[in-house]
Amino acid sequence: MGNRKRLQHWIEYLLFRSLEIAINMLPEAVLPFLAKQISFFVYRVVKYRRNVTLNNLKIAFPEKSPAEREMIARKCYTHFALLVLEFMKLSSWSSQRLESMIELVNPKELEQLAKSDQGVVMASGHFGNW
Repeated sequence: MGNRKRLQHWIEYLLFRSLEIAINMLPEAVLPFLAKQISFFVYRVVKYRRNVTLNNLKIAFPEKSPAEREMIARKCYTHFALLVLEFMKLSSWSSQRLESMIELVNPKELEQLAKSDQGVVMASGHFGNW
C-alpha cells in the first residue's frame, strides 16, 4: 500500500474516531433528532442512492403511490442514520447495560447444561440494529 493510501486511511480513521467520541458525549435522547437531520442531508442534499432506493421500492411495492414510497424511503434513511449513531454510542455502554438487554428464557437450565459433560447448542434471535 502506498504512502498516500495509508495517509488517506489514517485520516478516515481519525475522522471516524472523532465523530464517535463526539457521539459518545451526547445524551442518547438527542440521537433520534440528530438522525433525522443527517438523513435529511443525505437524502435531500447529497441524494446518496436515492434513485436506487426509490426504484427498488417501486419494484417491491408497485401498489403504493410515489408519495408513500417517498415516505418509506425517508423513514429508511432516518432509521439507518439512527442505527449508525447507536452503533457508535455502543462503545460507551457498560457491560452491565449490555447484559441488561439480554434475556435468557431458561437461565437455570442453561447453567445446569453448562456444568454437564454434554455440549450445548444455543439459538438466538435479536430485535435491534446489529
